[in-house]
Amino acid sequence: SKKMIELNIADSLQLVSLPGIGPVLAARIIKYRDRLGGYVHSDQLLEVYGLKPETYEMVKDGVRVDSSSVKKIVINLVSAADLKKHPYFREIATPLVSYRDQHGRFSSPSDLMEVDVVTPDILTKILPYVEF
Repeated sequence: SKKMIELNIADSLQLVSLPGIGPVLAARIIKYRDRLGGYVHSDQLLEVYGLKPETYEMVKDGVRVDSSSVKKIVINLVSAADLKKHPYFREIATPLVSYRDQHGRFSSPSDLMEVDVVTPDILTKILPYVEF
């Protein structure tokens, strides 16, 4: 039985033990994990620059994700500049913060949906990273 690799704590040595993952991809996987604040789903590996779907198919059964350690963004305190550092918020940071400044604190996911740029798909993607 092969040992499952936990994506949110794996180092580059563990990652290169996966089929199709060399030192460059391992470094990108870790860098992207750091920018995200942690992976929520293994299929987020498909967002890593240069990681092909075929490679993902080879590694997906050897990786797992414990999302309990994902770094949360306190949506009512974060600045637009800091929010833009997160890949999922880059395009929506300014409108989110502007809306918050005009209308007050966000208290629930439905409040985020009031911002024009937040679609149901975007909400699903950002919610695991948001804390109210």
